[in-house]
Amino acid sequence: MSRAWSAERRVPFSAIDEGVYLIDDESQPWSIQLEVGVEGHLDAQRLRRALAVAMAVHPMARARKAPGRPGQRRLEWDITRVGDLDPLSVVEVADEAALDAARADLHSTFLAATESPPLRVRLARAEGGDVVMLNVKHAAMDGFGALAVLRSTALAYLGQHDPAVDAVDFDAGRD
Repeated sequence: MSRAWSAERRVPFSAIDEGVYLIDDESQPWSIQLEVGVEGHLDAQRLRRALAVAMAVHPMARARKAPGRPGQRRLEWDITRVGDLDPLSVVEVADEAALDAARADLHSTFLAATESPPLRVRLARAEGGDVVMLNVKHAAMDGFGALAVLRSTALAYLGQHDPAVDAVDFDAGRD
């Protein structure tokens, strides 16, 4: 699902962002993967709304590489208001082999730096309980950032999201 968006802000790539971006390759994507298993089944629409709350709290969860300008020396991120793509997909898995295949498919997905959000979430529905898998472009955030997005998503899903507590000071976080 494509959505209209506009940039809230442009920020330069950090040296680490740029280094990871330059070595990221479609044949060997550099990404962060996390997953959480739950007993029972999650509501996909509620999870999608919770993910939107988490993305609102975490600016780099809405980042995309900004188009270059003539004479520009540094790469920049556009921090968008809303992402270009719906990051959540839902799959039914009949057994461990199907779960492994869903995981491998998600984790091998190349996330284009020019698309927002720089992450994808897969809800794998299994008989014994659901698994939420997160794949994040490493140039956009590290493991701590990915974990923070997953935590905020879980809190929003549970109705325990507190913007005053969960808000990220973007500049302090980048420094």
